[in-house]
Amino acid sequence: MCSVDGCINKHMAIGFCNTHYRRHRRNTPIDKLSCYDMDIKQRLQSFIQINKECWEWQGAKNRKGYGQISISNKRHIAHRVSYKVYKGEIPNG
Repeated sequence: MCSVDGCINKHMAIGFCNTHYRRHRRNTPIDKLSCYDMDIKQRLQSFIQINKECWEWQGAKNRKGYGQISISNKRHIAHRVSYKVYKGEIPNG
């Protein structure tokens, strides 16, 4: 059974039913998703082609030409996700 009080649905993952699992993932920050999703670093690398010193994005791009990656059904700018994965939090400014 789902671990949410009052929910009688069968659990799907990490103790939640499908509805509560999706809600949990939607509200979880990017850096906390890797334990549920395929490792984010692996997903990023699957869309990157490295030429000399340049990392070229091979996946989807937005209308401004920036790479995009979907995490929990939300689109994120790929270079921002990459920075968080490889360097840590993005500094203000």
